[in-house]
Amino acid sequence: MSFLDPLKTPTLLTELRAGSLHLFNGNSGEDLVITTDAEGRSDAASQARVREALLRLAPRKPWQSRGTLWCALPARGVSFRTVKIPDSARDGLRLLLTLQIEAQFPVPPESLVWGWCEPSKSSASLTRADGLREIQVAALKKELVEDYAALFSSCGFNPVFTIAALLRSGPNVRAVNSSAVLEVGARGSEFLARQESMPSLVRILPWGGEQISAALVRDFDMTPTEAEHTCVRLIQADSFTIERRTALMASVVATVAPLVQSIQRLWSGPELLVVGDTPAALLAARVLEESLRPTVIMQRIELDRAPGQTFAVRGIWEATKDSSGEVPLRLELTPTAPSFGGRRTLPEVSWKWVARVAGLLAALLLFPYAEALVGRPLLARRLANLQKDYDRLGEIDRRLEFLQYIADNQPPYLDASFVIANAAPPGARIESLSLNRRGEISLSGFAQMPQQIVDFRTKLVESGFFSQVVVEEQSPVQPNQPRSLMRITAQWKGHAERQALMLGPTLPEKANTNSVASDKEAATNSSPTESEPSFSNPAAKN
Repeated sequence: MSFLDPLKTPTLLTELRAGSLHLFNGNSGEDLVITTDAEGRSDAASQARVREALLRLAPRKPWQSRGTLWCALPARGVSFRTVKIPDSARDGLRLLLTLQIEAQFPVPPESLVWGWCEPSKSSASLTRADGLREIQVAALKKELVEDYAALFSSCGFNPVFTIAALLRSGPNVRAVNSSAVLEVGARGSEFLARQESMPSLVRILPWGGEQISAALVRDFDMTPTEAEHTCVRLIQADSFTIERRTALMASVVATVAPLVQSIQRLWSGPELLVVGDTPAALLAARVLEESLRPTVIMQRIELDRAPGQTFAVRGIWEATKDSSGEVPLRLELTPTAPSFGGRRTLPEVSWKWVARVAGLLAALLLFPYAEALVGRPLLARRLANLQKDYDRLGEIDRRLEFLQYIADNQPPYLDASFVIANAAPPGARIESLSLNRRGEISLSGFAQMPQQIVDFRTKLVESGFFSQVVVEEQSPVQPNQPRSLMRITAQWKGHAERQALMLGPTLPEKANTNSVASDKEAATNSSPTESEPSFSNPAAKN
């Protein structure tokens, strides 16, 4: 238990059905009768009963913040659509889905309450082969939930809506991809089918358990009470004679036949879960088991259900208590719902902020002491790490000196090649080049004219890189032709003398963002210095 729990309003779980509302706060619950008009809006008396039940199950103190109310909605008006978006679209997912909803639904997104769900990881890999991922979107008109949203908000709750049909299966059918759930009600039934672990369709079937009682009353001249007792006795073994039981079951099978036909038109799959809380639901499950073979019929029927604990409410309870803490599909209503009954929602009482400020001040006073206790182990670890780093400094210094020695004494092969390449005359060809660590260089080749050999030697001397340059051989390639062979030897200078030279290509200078350089300054910066040879470009020191 957290010390902030007294500031929070308890969470409520509800399921809204046609003609009833079921509330559960984790310990106790209530079942309320709701009277609605043709448009599905509840009357004032029903709203007053709901308000009183909310205040009984989750009373809100003046200093408490708003609680969360999970409400499972019926399938009336719910529509599913499968949309595809790029698999890389992780950010801005809601905006992309809003555009898809605007394109696929006849109603703008602002008039809808909608949410989405994705397939499980096992099936998601199959749907992403084309670079797209499938997302199932569920939506219904906002006007169907506005009244209840305003009612819940006026009682101090933040309503969060979901689809009841997605929660009734519990842990039984979640692992099966192509499965279905049938909830048998008194006057109607809800059918949900899944495909690739995602809901594919949801329908309200015009068949309810009361039709079995009506058929028994019609066929066997019973009263409604006798018909209900007969349904209970049909579940029990050896309650009737064989002839009587056969006749009664024949009437039940004939009554359930329209439900079987409706399911066969909508879906065909390996597994169907039938849920309900009446004897008629159990009889319907037995008839479906015989009529829908080879489909496996599973049953989740409880005749003695506790108040408020419907299968959808239990599904919300299991989902919120799970490690993920989320229901399969969450419908969020934008905070633009009108106030209930023309009244404003309850204002946030200032005592809540007083409690928060008091808690903040207490935290500030206790923080220095808590910091000393909590930060002591961390400081000890940091000191130990600093001591280890200090011990490593000697080894790091030795390695650095070794690397610096190598860098200072490595032969300048690249610099020598750069100087020779810049000094070589046009059309000259160097056929062999020999360099050694002692600084001795020997190259041979030919030039187009004898004067180019002299100019080549002059440029090598003027570069300042070599201490001596000697032309060992200069002879024409063929008589009466200007093309001449050459062989030149040279010796580069010491490391200290070479260090002052600026060798390498010219790199672009960084732009000065503080002031704009004048044309004269730009020309001065771009021109070579007087001490540099004309063939060298200042860049980086050797």
